[in-house]
Amino acid sequence: MVKTADSGTKTAANAVSSYTGETIPHLPHASVTAAPPTGQRVQPSAAQPVLSGSDVTDYGDVEYVADPFLFVESGEWHMFFEILNSDREPDAPIGHATSPDGLTWTYDQVVLEKQYHTSFPLVWKYKGSYYMCPPTGQKVELYKADRFPTDWTHIGNAIDVDYYPHDPTFIRYDGRWWLFTDRGNEQVMIYHSTDLEREGWTPHERNPVVTDRRDAARQGGRPIVHDGRLFLYFQDLVENYGDAVRCCEVTELSPSTYTDREVAGSPVLEEFGTGWANNGMHTFDPWWRGPEKGWRCAVDGVRAQESLDDQWTIGIIDLPPV
Repeated sequence: MVKTADSGTKTAANAVSSYTGETIPHLPHASVTAAPPTGQRVQPSAAQPVLSGSDVTDYGDVEYVADPFLFVESGEWHMFFEILNSDREPDAPIGHATSPDGLTWTYDQVVLEKQYHTSFPLVWKYKGSYYMCPPTGQKVELYKADRFPTDWTHIGNAIDVDYYPHDPTFIRYDGRWWLFTDRGNEQVMIYHSTDLEREGWTPHERNPVVTDRRDAARQGGRPIVHDGRLFLYFQDLVENYGDAVRCCEVTELSPSTYTDREVAGSPVLEEFGTGWANNGMHTFDPWWRGPEKGWRCAVDGVRAQESLDDQWTIGIIDLPPV
């Protein structure tokens, strides 16, 4: 059962999705009439695998791929994701694949390689520039594209803290930027800034805003703003890493207040069947394709097996419009 933080006093304000305006398009192209995918209509067993470690051609004997994030522009689909090869140093860079339709994917290349392990490459566009926030160690680093999608430059650290902030997500909401991450897989940590590219973001006054919540503290996908309502996806880690992805609506958010609640229909993803995702799923990135087509979502899944080869695989699931 997801527990919430104590109530505050301010209700989150309306926001409008736009590639060039004040809000990151976390509900890409969708109108206010498009219900976000919060779990009611998601059937994880419908997800089809589209990319595995064996598809990666430029990083040796890759064990798996995971943490997929989409970006669609001018009719071309892009996917950014973690690559893991434990025999390489660094063991995990960020890879890129392309697709004409979001269903059939072709691996491209490694597009970001640090000195250390990195993952969870959330990508967005703001005022004509492309950004990515793949974390490393105790820093949440911000990267900006010199040439999208292959060339990225580190422009600063939003935070540099004394713990490991896993899987950070960014969103512009209610007139400022918000960074959501976790501490110890069970505490929700928030930081904010009025300037996206500023270093040393301000910690939320009540950090950690949620404690003792292993079923919904670590981020599990792209946040969604829909008709002034903010939805976050969280990983459920109670039993094992990657048990499920839960969806919570943020009901209050300010520099001094935070509350959320799990929505009806959550979890969005969880293990299923005997195939490629029979032992867990932990990333969910939905993309709106229009009122006649609905959502196309990138997910990942892991299968129970003795070998680590292709342990995590990336899949696609389509959700009909409402």
